[in-house]
Amino acid sequence: NTVAQMEKFGISTGTTTEFLEGATRLLGMTSNAAVDLANSVMATASEFGDNLNEVMQETANVLPKIALHGAKTEKVLKNLYRMSKLTGMGMTEIVDAAQQFDTFDAAATAAGNLNAVLKGQYLDTLHITNSKQLPMLWECLLSK
Repeated sequence: NTVAQMEKFGISTGTTTEFLEGATRLLGMTSNAAVDLANSVMATASEFGDNLNEVMQETANVLPKIALHGAKTEKVLKNLYRMSKLTGMGMTEIVDAAQQFDTFDAAATAAGNLNAVLKGQYLDTLHITNSKQLPMLWECLLSK
């Protein structure tokens, strides 16, 4: 039983269930593929010596926000997790920041706010909100 196996690693039943349901429902994975994804997330978290239950819970929380990556989700999750370790930000925080640039209005506001914080015109809102640029931001943040 997958849930019992995850509990041996300190992952709660609720977290395991939420993760596996998210992987199967949101990503359209088979049960076996969802378990493989969970094992991959656990392996990455173990590399950093992190609490597996916390990492699996945050991953379950972020799955709905990154489901658009489809088959690349495992790679996106690994890169997102590594980026969270490098920046000290949570995965959800990073995704939320990236999603600020998903629409023209939100991107223009975010770019304007960043320019105000930086006290200069460093980001051209017309350039950054160009619809061809938005996918590039996700690619830059999550797919390296």
